[in-house]
Amino acid sequence: MFVTYKENKVLNLNKTDYETPSLFLGQKGGLFDTINKADPRLMDLFRKLRAQDWDEFEFDFTSCNLEFKTCPKDVHDILKISLGWLWEADTIASRSISAITAPYVTFDGLSRYWSRVADNENLHAATYSEILRNSFDNTDAIIKEILAVKENIARLGAVSEVLEETYTKGHQYALGLVENDQDLYNTIYMFCIAMLCLERLQFTVSFSAVFAIVQSKQFIPIGEAVRKIFKDEFENHVVGIKTILEIESKTLRGNIARSSLEPKITMLIGEVTKAEKANAEFIFTGRELVGLDQEAMCKFIDYTSQDVYDFLGLQLPFERMKVTPLKYMDNWINVDNSQSSPQEARDSNYLLGAVVNNLKGDLGIEGL
Repeated sequence: MFVTYKENKVLNLNKTDYETPSLFLGQKGGLFDTINKADPRLMDLFRKLRAQDWDEFEFDFTSCNLEFKTCPKDVHDILKISLGWLWEADTIASRSISAITAPYVTFDGLSRYWSRVADNENLHAATYSEILRNSFDNTDAIIKEILAVKENIARLGAVSEVLEETYTKGHQYALGLVENDQDLYNTIYMFCIAMLCLERLQFTVSFSAVFAIVQSKQFIPIGEAVRKIFKDEFENHVVGIKTILEIESKTLRGNIARSSLEPKITMLIGEVTKAEKANAEFIFTGRELVGLDQEAMCKFIDYTSQDVYDFLGLQLPFERMKVTPLKYMDNWINVDNSQSSPQEARDSNYLLGAVVNNLKGDLGIEGL
């Protein structure tokens, strides 16, 4: 007796591109394939992220409760605002990567890597939640207080629009309502650009405010936790999205998207940069920090955005900055260069395995 198979949307029995799969919008997935090594870089990043896994409960934030009660009001407000935005942004990132991109992704290596990144973003969001849960007595009110900061929501406006469009078109495609054409590909390409702006530019700027406070030996446990998050974002997530864009730059669809979308890409980076500078003005209106002010943060925003412009081969809209305006940030980029004594923070720097990373130099992120 012979069994007749009908078309299967979960397992493509007729897949023929195992040796040359497309990251996006290629043939639907067949068997999960580790036999053919189309591009090993994404799996290298997957293994590295898995090897440096950690947990939100590694840190004791109870001392931060008293510090929030006794620190200057400006420090209290700026740190709370910054942590609140990071909590919101990582929440969005954790829900965006797998859920939004699933209809587009047709390469097992990318699917596996992005699933790991999504889990890592969940960890980051959970860590911010734990920080704020332990730092304030009235935990019932903290979510409302964080969401009430409309300026934080506005920061995510430009990126959120791209994510929402990607979500809508992806589900339309899954339901057979739109064609697999260049326009649909352009949507997932812009998603990658938006994630680069979020990961490389917006997260880094918020970290600068947190580390300016921790640099003065305040809120050490928060600094150690955010340092771990910074390592994940800077050394893996940013490298990952750049790797994806590099792979796509070698495809016909990728080249068409890069060329046709250049005005839209430039506009998005400009809108994100503008939002970051508006946030700097909001943070420092009537507030002060030792070691950081609005002017320095705005210069750092431009300095950080240079990497995005340069990677995409776009012309800078300002004069190039050769030296970082915030030298203290160099102290935080390497999670192993701990500035804390064992009494100040528990050592949480470990790997579950060992993976060689040789991508940093290639992708131009040697420094901030």
